[in-house]
Amino acid sequence: MQQSTEHHPAFEEYCECIFELEEDHVELIQARIAERLKVSRASV
Repeated sequence: MQQSTEHHPAFEEYCECIFELEEDHVELIQARIAERLKVSRASV
């Protein structure tokens, strides 16, 4: 079975967000990720 190296665009967006929050020394919690992505906390 061949594995795909592509990820869903939303997964990449979340990873970028987490990286940026860490770079900005922001506490990495669900609320901050949701706030940065402009989505509800339930969707994170």
